Amino acid sequence: MTQKIPLEDGPIIAQKRRKGFPLEKIGQEYGVTREGIRRFLRDHYPDSLYPSPDLISISEAKEIVGVSADTFKRMAQKLEIKPEYSSRFITWWSRNLVNKMASRRVCRICGEPLPKRHYAICNNERCRKEAYAYRNRSPEARAAHQKAVSRWQKEHPEAYEEIRRRVWLKRRHKGHA
Repeated sequence: MTQKIPLEDGPIIAQKRRKGFPLEKIGQEYGVTREGIRRFLRDHYPDSLYPSPDLISISEAKEIVGVSADTFKRMAQKLEIKPEYSSRFITWWSRNLVNKMASRRVCRICGEPLPKRHYAICNNERCRKEAYAYRNRSPEARAAHQKAVSRWQKEHPEAYEEIRRRVWLKRRHKGHA
């Protein structure tokens, strides 16, 4: 599997590598090992030995956003953000898109950026109180709220049914059938 790489193919190989193609995949196209491609790039195109600095791996991306790799993938899917390059071996993400994802992680109460491992609200005491306000209500306040909700349901049956349908679909989609 050791074949000489023609020098005229060098710019094509370098361009593929800059786009994030793995050495192994490039090597398969030219009938050489990934080490052969690495040495060729080192000797003839040292600036393209590593992918573009605008591309980052998922391990770097998850650190920037401050979540686990699985959570990062779910966020990307929800925001419809696709990797720049993906193969069986590696996935490269655009640094700009990852930074945008990180900026979207804000507290739903105050809008401040979330600390690592927080998903909805920040550490601020006011935000926590507001987020869990219903849970901390007195039984009388809960009963009054439930009465108001029941009245609204009777006054707006179409809207109420639409909300119930959406909740059912959301739970069904998550596998809570």
